[in-house]
Amino acid sequence: MKTQMLRGKRGLSTVVTSLIILVVSVLLATVVTFYAVNVATTRVQEESLLVTKQHIWYNSTGDYSVAAFVIINTGGRDAIIDKISVRGQECSWANVYYWKTISTPVQADLNVTMVPVPQMDGRWGEIFKYLGNNENFQQASND
Repeated sequence: MKTQMLRGKRGLSTVVTSLIILVVSVLLATVVTFYAVNVATTRVQEESLLVTKQHIWYNSTGDYSVAAFVIINTGGRDAIIDKISVRGQECSWANVYYWKTISTPVQADLNVTMVPVPQMDGRWGEIFKYLGNNENFQQASND
């Protein structure tokens, strides 16, 4: 009697069972792939620089010009500035001065200077009011 009850019921065919297993495995592989791509792309740090307050001042009575700008590193990696060009002309590193800060934002506009930059020793704070105590511009070195 028991064997007669089992023979009367129908089950899924092997084709349908194989198809269900295949679909489930493809969906699972897709979810795992999307998760891996999401994790990999969110962990990648990229370089991003924001250049603001660009100025170039030309001294008509002297023989020098001064350019000033603010660079903010908005990316997650350290940035290396390899070259500074103005209208296609590369600036010599001997004429480049920089000030690096982490805590002091430059909110005011940049000031023009009437003194050539190499002659400004100790007068940085007078000209550039946003400099803190004992802060000065550093001369850049060769790349």
